Amino acid sequence: MAEQAEKTVASDSKYTREALMASKKYRQQCDILAIVLEEEKEYTLAEVDKAIKDFLKKPVKEEINGKKKEE
Repeated sequence: MAEQAEKTVASDSKYTREALMASKKYRQQCDILAIVLEEEKEYTLAEVDKAIKDFLKKPVKEEINGKKKEE
């Protein structure tokens, strides 16, 4: 029972963008975190996972030399 309480506390912990970007868990998504997370705000791991998932669902916008590609 004590283990479950510890897991709940750990999952509710909040982290800064810099701490998340430096973590091993989010090493592969470091660039995404820099884009989607605000500097002075703190996030739970669930919020970060949702932000990454939402970002990856967005369609790619292609621009060439600052101009949108016409289809």
